[in-house]
Amino acid sequence: MKLSLHQHIALSWLIGAPVIFAPVIENAKRPDADAVMAWGVAIVAVMILLTPLLLHWPTFRRWYGWTDALTERQREALAQHDLRRYYQIAFNEGYVSRVLPYVWRIIWTVGGLMAVTTVLPKDTGWPAFDALAVFSTWYPIGVMLLVFASWPLGRLIRQWVQDRRK
Repeated sequence: MKLSLHQHIALSWLIGAPVIFAPVIENAKRPDADAVMAWGVAIVAVMILLTPLLLHWPTFRRWYGWTDALTERQREALAQHDLRRYYQIAFNEGYVSRVLPYVWRIIWTVGGLMAVTTVLPKDTGWPAFDALAVFSTWYPIGVMLLVFASWPLGRLIRQWVQDRRK
């Protein structure tokens, strides 16, 4: 059985997160920290798995479907695992300016989620709700980091330095 990219990421998260969070749970002051972490891991996994379904909704895709900013040539380079070519194409074809609106929408979403979660109580007695308040920003932040990793930063910095020297 072949897994989709999102299924693979969710499965890796479900396997790896408990190992990574074990020291946090061990040192937590909350008696129900293990339940909060378990709910948090599950919430992020569900977010990862639901994203492909949500991208079928045109409004969601227009706001957050950042891979639509990739050109066919970039997709081919990625499929061939040719990162050097991918970044060169991204640099030459103005990928950053195409993907930037998606980045801003993700940043505003994360900011909005953080603003909402700061006013929520920290310990409601319901581990699932407490986990939702904490973990709701994790997947969008992860996506934002992935988008930043897709930028041709090395070439952009080199160009900026060359422009500054002129």
